[in-house]
Amino acid sequence: MTGKQICLISPGHVASNPRLVKEANALHQAGYEVRVIVCDYMAAVRPLDATILSQAPWRYIQVKLDSKVRYFNQRFWQELARKVASTGIIPHLSIATWAHSPISYQLERAAATEPADLYIAHNLAALPAAAIASSTHNAKLGFDAEDFHVGQLGDIAENKIEIAIRNYIERTLLPRCQHLTAASPMIAQAYGKRYGVKME
Repeated sequence: MTGKQICLISPGHVASNPRLVKEANALHQAGYEVRVIVCDYMAAVRPLDATILSQAPWRYIQVKLDSKVRYFNQRFWQELARKVASTGIIPHLSIATWAHSPISYQLERAAATEPADLYIAHNLAALPAAAIASSTHNAKLGFDAEDFHVGQLGDIAENKIEIAIRNYIERTLLPRCQHLTAASPMIAQAYGKRYGVKME
């Protein structure tokens, strides 16, 4: 064992992210102590999750949705954050994070309980959570780009706010990452062109 701890974070179910599972297994085989933080909110996917997790050689945390009261409270803050973003000025990362996905803060709370040397976000909603956790634990930050998230949206008026939100999160946090990987050379090239970062 290397003694190094790595925490992988995803806003989806473990069964919906085979790339994360593959990375977790590879890191474990390389001698790292691996933690995986994923979400759990779709009953239909739970049997698939259970099959994967029953065979997993690494520890995991499944983050469930908050209560209905807290959920509606989160929706209120998300809508408020999106209204702020719609003005064309996003004053702080927290506004962009709330506007993009409130699940980021639930993931962050879980990650805060898992000290690690490196936090790797899978998917954009996990990136703010990984960034906060890495700062809290004085650790390194990583991001695995499974897609070019800004480019997923067509450049039309109705997507303008969400594009600005995603752009703010990525432009703020990607330069802080010491570990950047992409699912394909084309995705890596797109990120490099837009943000000037180098992905493996």
